[in-house]
Amino acid sequence: DARLCGGRHVLELLLGFSDSSLADPPARRACLAVLLRASGTADGASALLSKHGILAWLRMQLCASPLSSPLLELVALLAALVRSPPFASLAAATHAEAGRALC
Repeated sequence: DARLCGGRHVLELLLGFSDSSLADPPARRACLAVLLRASGTADGASALLSKHGILAWLRMQLCASPLSSPLLELVALLAALVRSPPFASLAAATHAEAGRALC
């Protein structure tokens, strides 16, 4: 499934569409549901974290207009990503890189 989503740019389309004025609240929630499911797999979480800038996208969603965003779904997505093995690997690599830069 991850290869299919990657080849068809599904995750990018979901991220873009959910920001669109064409997306009503149920469509935004549906996009977030798919992103949440993708974040539950190692390949999906890795792609979202390393290729699609999901953390910056989540920050933008939470800061832009919190009253109109589905807050619980956004927080659930963030929590799933933080618990994922790719996040731990990314955090360790970032920490190691920062350590090398300081020395």
